[in-house]
Amino acid sequence: MPEGSRSLGMNIPHRDFLLDVIMGRMEGYTPAFAVGVTPNLDAVDGTVTLWDGADYGAAGGGIVVPLTVGTNLYISSSSAADTAVTVLVEGLDANHVEQVLTVAVNGQTQVLIGNFIHVQVATVVAGNPAGDLYIATSTALTGGVPNTKTTIKSKVIQGKNITHNCFYMVPAGKGAIIMSIRGSTNSNRDALVTTHLTYLNQPKVEFISYDIASWVQWGSPTPIATRDAAGNRFIIIPEKSFLEYRVSVEDNNTRTFFSFDMVLVDNQQFNIAEV
Repeated sequence: MPEGSRSLGMNIPHRDFLLDVIMGRMEGYTPAFAVGVTPNLDAVDGTVTLWDGADYGAAGGGIVVPLTVGTNLYISSSSAADTAVTVLVEGLDANHVEQVLTVAVNGQTQVLIGNFIHVQVATVVAGNPAGDLYIATSTALTGGVPNTKTTIKSKVIQGKNITHNCFYMVPAGKGAIIMSIRGSTNSNRDALVTTHLTYLNQPKVEFISYDIASWVQWGSPTPIATRDAAGNRFIIIPEKSFLEYRVSVEDNNTRTFFSFDMVLVDNQQFNIAEV
């Protein structure tokens, strides 16, 4: 057991539990977060996933399509000059186990990354991309860009060097607890953000919606209960679930930011009882 866990409530009685989690001092607890941005959304674009892969107005390009089985994923660039770029890809394998892989980009040609059921985030760790980077299933390309938008699972916009995916798949052996969420828009424009949750082998359910404007943040010192597809109340999002946030706007040229913070808890922690 880590030192912070032993001392909590004894030698150092006023330690903050969440701070210890962030510092990696609490065995069985891990911090996680996700951030999404839609930089220029119009009312006619309808509802889209809060992610960099949203191709507004393009058929099938606004909503991310999660994988349901382990699938080989590839990376390509919209620029043929990107032959000295390395990307770190974090996601889940076919068994929903966390994996981290690095891949060297080969311009507009798809390069195999590995077998994933989900990509959480991708980060440029070497080089300076001249184009947008696309992580997708094997598909036909035009100038390095997948022709079929639904094959795209993550995108790194040129100059950003990291994905902005406001979605998350809970790894195997863990439960997720949402601790806080925040969001904003530009110039007091309004946006409607909706929560979508898919449990393993169950239908997608849509939960609470948030009306956001210039800046708003919600936090909860204790987790807020939710429901599963059968109507059962609980506060833990179980392993292998897919959490996604979508947005729609009323005004043109609306920039929307939204993010959420979580604590991942090892399943075995739910069976620990201490006197």
